[in-house]
Amino acid sequence: MASAGTAHAQPANSVEPASASGPLRNELILRPQAAIAPEAAAAALPLPEDAVYRLPAEFEQQQAVLLACHELLDEVPALFAEFVRETAGHVTVVALVSDMEEYRLARSILARYRVRGNHVRYVTCTHDTMWARDYGPFVVEHRDGSAAVIDAEYDFNRGSDDEVPSQLARHLQLPLVQVAMRIEGGNLLSNGRGLCIATEELLHVNSERSLTEQAAAEVMRSCFGTTQLVLLEPLVGEMTGHVDMFATFTGPNTVIVAAIDPQVDPDNAAILDRNAAKLAAVRTPRGPMNVVRIPMGPHNDGVWRSYTNVIYANGLLLMPIYPGVDQSGQRQAMQTYAKLLPGWRIVGLDVRALSELGGALHCISMNLGPAPPPRAHRLDRRLRRLLPAEQILPAQRWLPPLSVREHSRPGKRLYDAFLPGGGMPAAWAVVPPAGR
Repeated sequence: MASAGTAHAQPANSVEPASASGPLRNELILRPQAAIAPEAAAAALPLPEDAVYRLPAEFEQQQAVLLACHELLDEVPALFAEFVRETAGHVTVVALVSDMEEYRLARSILARYRVRGNHVRYVTCTHDTMWARDYGPFVVEHRDGSAAVIDAEYDFNRGSDDEVPSQLARHLQLPLVQVAMRIEGGNLLSNGRGLCIATEELLHVNSERSLTEQAAAEVMRSCFGTTQLVLLEPLVGEMTGHVDMFATFTGPNTVIVAAIDPQVDPDNAAILDRNAAKLAAVRTPRGPMNVVRIPMGPHNDGVWRSYTNVIYANGLLLMPIYPGVDQSGQRQAMQTYAKLLPGWRIVGLDVRALSELGGALHCISMNLGPAPPPRAHRLDRRLRRLLPAEQILPAQRWLPPLSVREHSRPGKRLYDAFLPGGGMPAAWAVVPPAGR
């Protein structure tokens, strides 16, 4: 996490948003709606403390942030460029590209917006959509300090998306833990100290698998180190049912919960008030949970605008903004974050086009875990191999032996390789003869 001396707070009103472009409503890329509707409320689940893994909090120091470029580059190219521009000097960006055409498009977009992107690592990884938070890998810490990838089930009939966690685990050479439970990243937030929050949708989307509440609690305990799971009510009418649309942790004992004017939407205003009260009753090692409220953007037109759907990036907070729609709420949200995260840069990115498709910044990204102690963490060493794309050269023909062993067949051309810059096409490299 950047210190106050290295990351300077940015005034809340000095935001230069990206002009994200794209179609307003494209049914092909809209986020799929949950198949099962919420039912009765579920109580908080106290869990045992003998966890094997820990799910780090997003406000902790991050090793990298994942972006999935498919759809993203076509629909909101300016947002991609601004994301890369703002994260420079804060965090590595691991960008998934399905093929060389997508890689070239990403590089051309950065060139068009005059963004260098030296901190971007491109990884060849076929995927269907840009909603990386839904299907991306949960990178957790084992109690011995090593890292692992948790691969939960994904039920949206998008096979390539479902394969991303296992592909990335192979690229980073990390252990892969596959879980027979549907867990979407947008519906699981951790304070890094054993407290996780989700909405009741976590249980409802798993009811078709006959998964009991006790079994779900055991999965959360063993995979994420959850000693306390608090299930909140989802918003009525919001398509994802995810907790990140109205809540975010800014510290181990501080959580932001959105608020809605009861005169505008009495049902969801009451839901958010009940959720805030439930979280305020939670005890942490530092005392009662501190609940801070910020307004939620207007949604009377059917577009849900969230100020909690944010990205934490080592002293940088990227917050969605909606220019011309809710200037007062935007200003209040940014001032609140600046107060809760002293020394952080608070930057607003224009997500108007993205919100029309059903999400915001948190939805298109995935945090890849905390930065490790020097020379002590496998995730750190693996990411150092994903070199800047500038180092991809057509003349480079021979690969490190490990890449050849893991991602090629003797006598065949290279396929889906783990290479500097995230991969190169088969025409650029051939596998060396056996014994070389």
